[in-house]
Amino acid sequence: ILPIRVRDEEKQRTTQESMFNFLRMSDGGINRINDLSSEVEIITNIAGKFLSKSCVNFDIFRDHKNIRSAIAELVPGFEKLRSIDKTKKEFHISGRHFSKAEFKTESGKANFRIPTQTNWERRVNDSSNVRSFYLTSVRSEGQFNTIIYTEEDTYRRQKSRKVLFINPQDLKALNLKEGDLIDVSNEIGKMENLVLKEFDIKPGNVMTYFPEANVLVSQDVDTRSRTPSFKSVLVNIEEKNACNN
Repeated sequence: ILPIRVRDEEKQRTTQESMFNFLRMSDGGINRINDLSSEVEIITNIAGKFLSKSCVNFDIFRDHKNIRSAIAELVPGFEKLRSIDKTKKEFHISGRHFSKAEFKTESGKANFRIPTQTNWERRVNDSSNVRSFYLTSVRSEGQFNTIIYTEEDTYRRQKSRKVLFINPQDLKALNLKEGDLIDVSNEIGKMENLVLKEFDIKPGNVMTYFPEANVLVSQDVDTRSRTPSFKSVLVNIEEKNACNN
C-alpha cells in the first residue's frame, strides 16, 4: 500500500535468515531514492502516534539494534541476536538445524500432519478422469516473493513462465506432447495458453509458477497453519492448439 525502501535499500543493517538456516547481518542498503522511508520507520511512526509510550515506547525501535535486542529476549532460539551487532557472526537459530534425522518425539522420527483441507481421495475416486491433476505452484530463480525480475528460470532451464511442468508418463496418457498448448482450470479459475514441458515430477502432479497460479487457489485455509493449499490444487487440463516452442 505504501512505497517503502526494500531490504537492499535499508539505511541500517538488517538481519535475515538465509535459505541454509543461517541468521546473518547485512551491511545496509543502497540509497536509490532519498525520500523513501523504510518499513521500520513507517511502522514505528504510526505506532508512536497511536500507542501510549507508557505501554510500549516504539520510538526506540527506529534503531534496528533495539529490535534485535527485543527479539533475542522474547523469542527462544534467537539469543545470539543480542550480540550480533558486535560479533557480526552468523548463527543457526536453535532447533531449526538438524545434522541427524533425530527428533524430540516418542518414536524419534518426524511427525507430519496433512492440512485439513487436503483431500487425497478426490482424484483416486475419479480415476477415469485422466485429465485431472494435483497442481503445485513454485517460484522461479529470477523472482523474489511476488516480484518477478525476469521471465527466465535458470533452475528449470526455462525462458518463459507460461509453462506447465508435467511427467512424461502423463503426457503419453493424455495423448499430448511437449510443446502443446493447454488451459488449466478448476472451479476457482482458469490459466490459459500454457505450454507443456516434460519434468521429473511424480505422475498425477503438475507444476507452474506463483503468483500467476493464484487464480486456481481457493481462499480456504488450513485451520492450524492458516495456509492455503497452494501445493495441492486439483485442476483439469484441456488441450488447445499445438505450438512449436
